[in-house]
Amino acid sequence: MTLPNSPQSQTLDYEQFTRWVHETLGRLYDSAFLQNHPLTRILTSSDGNHSQTRSQEMRRILLGAIETLRPKAGIPAQSPDWRLYRILELRFIEGLAPVDVMLQLNLAKSQFYRDQAKVLDLIVNRLWQQVTKKDIDPRSVLPDTSNQNLSAETDRLQQNTKWEILNLVDVIRETEHLTSPLARQKNVNVIYQFSGSEIYLLADRIMLRQIIINMLGYAISITQNRLVNFSAHQGKGRIDLELLTGTTAGFSPVIPRQGITGIHQLDICENLMALLHGSIAYAQNNETWIASLTWFKSQERILLVVDDHSELADLYHRYLIGTGWQLTHAPTSADARRFIQNTKPDLVLLDIMLPGEDGWEFLESMKANENTRDIPVIICSVVGEPALAASLGASGCLAKPISQQMLLQALLPWGG
Repeated sequence: MTLPNSPQSQTLDYEQFTRWVHETLGRLYDSAFLQNHPLTRILTSSDGNHSQTRSQEMRRILLGAIETLRPKAGIPAQSPDWRLYRILELRFIEGLAPVDVMLQLNLAKSQFYRDQAKVLDLIVNRLWQQVTKKDIDPRSVLPDTSNQNLSAETDRLQQNTKWEILNLVDVIRETEHLTSPLARQKNVNVIYQFSGSEIYLLADRIMLRQIIINMLGYAISITQNRLVNFSAHQGKGRIDLELLTGTTAGFSPVIPRQGITGIHQLDICENLMALLHGSIAYAQNNETWIASLTWFKSQERILLVVDDHSELADLYHRYLIGTGWQLTHAPTSADARRFIQNTKPDLVLLDIMLPGEDGWEFLESMKANENTRDIPVIICSVVGEPALAASLGASGCLAKPISQQMLLQALLPWGG
């Protein structure tokens, strides 16, 4: 099969097909993205003139492929089959970020990514079989190289993400001078509205700046009433950015999607938002275009710091402001045991050089007790010994002194 208006055909192998499946699952509810995606043209039978119908059919096919993996009645909820299905359901149907799925399913980061890769392979295989059964030759489809380039750049950024606590208001203000020349050139007035002077967000500063610059620049470029409203506010469990501007009747934010380089700035923002565990939604009515950027906060978690240096506990507390972690300090293992008897922490950060009973003894006792063995423990000490820590059941090992970045990175698998 050849795509309409394709200037040439190019062989599509299984690897390319896999990338397309991953792309469409990640944008399951983005009709504009689905309607012209090459995979949609392969798998759907809807008339090309009815793009909305085509995108709906593609979504139905993807959801159907996920549903084929739902375990049959009678299979225990704790089984691996249910875990794999729930990963698909939470990640792609409910749109949760990986860290939130790990938290809900109580999975370590490595286990989550292994299981996600496994279940995605199953979905790809099922869809590939559908193509074979329909007697369609997917090798004649022209790949979208701009999407491939964007995907490669996204992978590179993900490997270099630097998580830190940022004041969203400050980041917006510090980028204002970069977009103001464009606003003056277009004679556009940008009105900023914030619910407060402090809206804290766990993010990568460079990525967050780029999202703000690109989204605001795009809004300035398309406005027809010379006015852009840019608001930021935080509510219970979420942080929202919203850009609102007037456009001409019938305007669509997906036309055109291609810039000079073949990658549109909205595509860039959507990829960066996904890396920062957020999402973007667009809406238009009554000649008004709205872009809504949302980050959902995980429920508050408890971090028990077992360390006889109170000043370090105070430092860690400052590191975690705005992350949703509630820090409790226990200077001795006895204090830690008393706390755990009444309240089960989500994670324990454990020093080794403790008075009376060292951290190794405390770790051994935790893992030997059926009431505490499932509580994850990260060793944080000048005494490293990561191999020993892992053999005794620790989930990680940090060497003092630790930076905010080191701590935030270590907490990510548990929703940090």
